Amino acid sequence: MKFPVSRVLALAMFVLLAAPSQAQGGSPATTSPASVTPASATKQTPGTAPTVGVIDVAAIVDQYPVFIKMRASLDARFSEFKEKITASTEKLEQMRMTLGSMAEDAPQRADFEFQYKMGLQNHDFQRKNANDQLANEELRLMLMIYEDLDYSVAKVANKRGVTIVIPKRDIPPSPTPVADMRMRDVQDRVGAFQRRTVWFAAKEVDLTNAVIKYMQDPLPPRTSPERAPKPLPAGQGTPGRGLDRPGSTPGAGRKGG
Repeated sequence: MKFPVSRVLALAMFVLLAAPSQAQGGSPATTSPASVTPASATKQTPGTAPTVGVIDVAAIVDQYPVFIKMRASLDARFSEFKEKITASTEKLEQMRMTLGSMAEDAPQRADFEFQYKMGLQNHDFQRKNANDQLANEELRLMLMIYEDLDYSVAKVANKRGVTIVIPKRDIPPSPTPVADMRMRDVQDRVGAFQRRTVWFAAKEVDLTNAVIKYMQDPLPPRTSPERAPKPLPAGQGTPGRGLDRPGSTPGAGRKGG
């Protein structure tokens, strides 16, 4: 879901700055996740600020064993498909050159030209079909990973008494002066800053490493009672429908030729 920058910044400022000036007894309030360990801490009393945590989603996904294995399998299939498309392209190029060298009245030209045109059509169909299949599989893979991440973040947050988890994305300094950067790089960096939801987070509120560690062990199956979706009341439709479409998925829509 995409929010305007002003709403995102307003949300982040409210969450990070909404701590009350005094806790019960006149002592300054503390909201650091590192200082809150009881499970009862997840219940917020009136007037108590929420405990905030942040995660680097990309860093967690990149180190998730299930993603690494499935990504490698998908990449291998993509490489295989790319090799086939490359071989088909080279064959069609040879046919095109042969056709160009034939005389207009050559007896075999009409038949050869027909074969060449059919080859072009089949090449385009195979390329589009394979691209669509790989893109669909990649979307399904990312949905599985995000659902695992959703479950894991909730487990880690509840254990640490964290009530709100916000995604963060670190943006390293520009490797070259801005005046010397290519406009494409400038646009990419400006877009990254505009999409940024957290501009600073202390180490104490960063749950990234904790979630990475949690996800190194096998998670309960999605069909287990612990993770099975609860039935919706009658008339509320199918789970997942009505959600905003994601803006993009890493690696989706790759072209193989």
